Amino acid sequence: MIMDSYSAIAYRILRYLVSNQLSDGKIYDPIIEKPTPDNQYALTFFILAAMVIGDKNQDTNLISSAEKTLKYYLKLPSRSYGCHEFNNLALIFIYERLNVFDSPEKFKSDLEKRISNFRYQAKIGSGTSNNWFAIRAVCHLMKHKLFQSQKDRDEAEFLLKNYILKWQLKDGLFYDYPDDVNPHRYATPLTYHAKICSMLCLCYELNADDKLLEAIIKGLSVLGKFIAPDGEAFYYGRSNNAIFGYASAIFAYEKAVRFNIDNNTAQRFLMYARRLFDFLKQWQQPDGHICVVTNSEEKDRTGWDVYTHNVVYNAYTVALLALLSETDYQEIPKTRSENGNNIYNASEAGLLRIQNQNTFLALSTKGQSITKGSILFADLRYHGMNILTLKYKGRTVIPPPPLMWNLENRNDMDLVDPRFCGFQPFISLQQKGQEYLSSVRVYDEINVTEEDDVTTVFASGKPTIYTKPSNMYEISTKIGERLGIGKSVFFNVKTMQNLRLHYCILCFHKIPVLIFAGLIEYDGKISNLNFCSFSARILSREFEIVGNKVRCEIDGETLWVEKVYPESDLKDLQNIKVATSRGSAQTLYQMENNSTFFVNALYFGNDDEKLPNIILKNVDSDTIELDMKLNGLCYNISLNTKEKKFNSNVKKC
Repeated sequence: MIMDSYSAIAYRILRYLVSNQLSDGKIYDPIIEKPTPDNQYALTFFILAAMVIGDKNQDTNLISSAEKTLKYYLKLPSRSYGCHEFNNLALIFIYERLNVFDSPEKFKSDLEKRISNFRYQAKIGSGTSNNWFAIRAVCHLMKHKLFQSQKDRDEAEFLLKNYILKWQLKDGLFYDYPDDVNPHRYATPLTYHAKICSMLCLCYELNADDKLLEAIIKGLSVLGKFIAPDGEAFYYGRSNNAIFGYASAIFAYEKAVRFNIDNNTAQRFLMYARRLFDFLKQWQQPDGHICVVTNSEEKDRTGWDVYTHNVVYNAYTVALLALLSETDYQEIPKTRSENGNNIYNASEAGLLRIQNQNTFLALSTKGQSITKGSILFADLRYHGMNILTLKYKGRTVIPPPPLMWNLENRNDMDLVDPRFCGFQPFISLQQKGQEYLSSVRVYDEINVTEEDDVTTVFASGKPTIYTKPSNMYEISTKIGERLGIGKSVFFNVKTMQNLRLHYCILCFHKIPVLIFAGLIEYDGKISNLNFCSFSARILSREFEIVGNKVRCEIDGETLWVEKVYPESDLKDLQNIKVATSRGSAQTLYQMENNSTFFVNALYFGNDDEKLPNIILKNVDSDTIELDMKLNGLCYNISLNTKEKKFNSNVKKC
């Protein structure tokens, strides 16, 4: 039974946390080799999980461990408090379950006092990410449930009606930033979309509102479209592929199937939950903890966001799984897989999924970047026209975009340096003797077309240059933010008004090939500039350069990246070690002097004798024409540049 599986995984995580519990109730973190900070939310979610699982299994040792940590937490001075919404949520669930202790009255009055004086960090205009408001809404509804506080019910309904539900885009994804209900730009990290959905499920249990349920179904349905066959789902945005997202999504799906939804939707949601769970549990280690991010490079914190903690995320995960163990079991009927040939475009968020029998490809299209208020929404993971994950025959071929928080000797500009990203054309510009790298982070024109066996993504946009403000400017804005009179700006952005990049990615459904083509326009004319003509991101730590191709082995598969045009070898190829949520990777790039456009090909099959034969037939100011032959198939690819943007014409020879 799946509920028993949830309980089994949760029990092993708990044993790990208990084994690291110190005599005073703190939890030691073996990754950072010191106790988890008190101002995080590991302690409260550990207490909650130990109470639930301890009670379920009649394990008095777990209950005693929960009591020890609760005593420690309740003695903390107010200056040690942090992550208020998270801790508030755990504390109110702890209060509801105090009867598991032999003497619950020892804690009741203290908890009631804390609950009545809850502090919240999530305030409109404060710069807090939106998922915190969803937690706050649950806290208000729980206070109404336990203490009949009408004020709290009104506050929850105000937040839900006027903000939280309005943060859901038409395609179903919730944006996590900013808190404006009509923003010019927004960020939709998938982990925090799942987090908001999970909190809305708790809200619905406390206040069954039809609009809430509609938002939940819509949100979980779109998330399901982006779950790969192997269960990977959180490859976009911050907390990239962290167990926080997987636990939140599993919790939300399992909760939602117990609401008043139709049977077909319930079947799909259960299928998604089990697929996510199968992916999550493979990262559980022999000592019981689950790798915080889905790679084995924990000591180096590879692919971890700066705020991520091992014990915190394991405690949060085990608490959600523990709460699921309290629910009734739901069987999953036989249902057809959704792994056929299909394309799904969440155009408003700018996320695209292309899937066939052997391949799962997720792309960002228009891109997202918010440089004001939080550095968490400006890094390379939000870059437009980017591969988010590429899987072939069940193996990850291309990992998610890199995150450079923990790079040794990192400076802040590494977070936005296009050289680190891979698959990104960028232009080298000289100004006052200094080099600036300009790339399109957010495209203003996107067109996705599907015909025959090819999906083509066209994009056009103006490159931007990211520069860091002076130290004095940062200091002044941080002071202003603390005083509530302004938000910090972490990067200055200059748009290159006279430049435009046209970029397209062609995705072939029947053969494992992607083709990338880029064209530069200056003052309305196709122009020659110094730019990156070849770029790739590979999981392989070793690669071989063969003329104009790069060959590498990735988990038993052979990956080839070919520089089709400009016609030159890759002897000057640069490589940079990068950190992704699937492990360390290499980003490769080559600059070209005075070039107009580029064409690259990515072949991710595993038979060296059947490489595609790509022939550049014609290059002029109007047309780029290619022939590609593979496995008896022949494609003629014509990219018409006459209108200074690509118009594709892909047809079989």
